[in-house]
Amino acid sequence: MPVRTTITLREDVYNMLVSIFGKRNISEGLNKMLVEHMFEEKKKSMFGADKWLQKAGTEDLRDHYDRDV
Repeated sequence: MPVRTTITLREDVYNMLVSIFGKRNISEGLNKMLVEHMFEEKKKSMFGADKWLQKAGTEDLRDHYDRDV
């Protein structure tokens, strides 16, 4: 059963919600966004557990065409 409540939104947030969902569908859009954010399954990763397991950036890696062979 739906529960009615009142929330206060900033004007820019309200305008964005209206542009995305329309004036009559703001509640459904907010419910969908909140459910996706709050009840999403948290996937735990081993990266970051130890300092040597942290993900490294790939920007310093060379491509095969950079090699002078």
